[in-house]
Amino acid sequence: MINGGDRMKFLKNIAVIIAIGLLVAFIELSSVAHPLERMVLRVSGAMKGIAQMSESEMKTRTEHIRALLYNTEIVELRKQLTYKERSDVRTIGASISGTTTDPSRTQFLIDRGSRDGITAGAPVIAGDGILIGIVYNVSERVSMIMSLRDPRSSILALIPSETDGIHGIAKGRFNVGVDLTYIPITKELTIGDSIVTSGLQQGIPAGLVLGTVQEVRKNPQELFQSAELAVPYAESMPLDVLVVTENKNNE
Repeated sequence: MINGGDRMKFLKNIAVIIAIGLLVAFIELSSVAHPLERMVLRVSGAMKGIAQMSESEMKTRTEHIRALLYNTEIVELRKQLTYKERSDVRTIGASISGTTTDPSRTQFLIDRGSRDGITAGAPVIAGDGILIGIVYNVSERVSMIMSLRDPRSSILALIPSETDGIHGIAKGRFNVGVDLTYIPITKELTIGDSIVTSGLQQGIPAGLVLGTVQEVRKNPQELFQSAELAVPYAESMPLDVLVVTENKNNE
């Protein structure tokens, strides 16, 4: 018979498998196009697997998933360290602690606020210099971040080149993607072109990665063309991020 302590350990293992097992399942299910289909498959697969596991198998699986998540976190932190070492900005580390329930917004919460030096308008960075959002609401201990996919998001962008580059505006598209807009029709866009911040927007350093061109929308009868961007972290947000607090060159 399982005693009270063992029962609690067993239940905790089940909770861990359900909570973090879904983070691994999407890799194997990436061919399923619709997010709802992926979610149903992940949950049903996880529950079926749990029902068939012995306690020792569950423990092994739990340890494997924890190790995988730990290694993933280490890789992200190394990327952040690389960015901090080569950049001209000061940053502070933060963890994502929640997301919005408002379907008309794409925003998330971090565990840093005004007492930590966070200010509204500051860019939020993941990995090695990837822009994922902008701080727009700050309290003493936490801050709300507006994702690039939020329809309110508007970032001055640049496609670098050997001459002046191509300027445009990266705008959130109905919480599902990011579009590069207001590109003169005379400019040539190529699938795979890298998009970065232009440095012309107050508080946002130049060269932060926004994404790459994955589809060009061009009508010869119009003055401007647009492009759909493939953005990093489209499927899930990182656990840890950097928030820019000031530009070292301003000292």
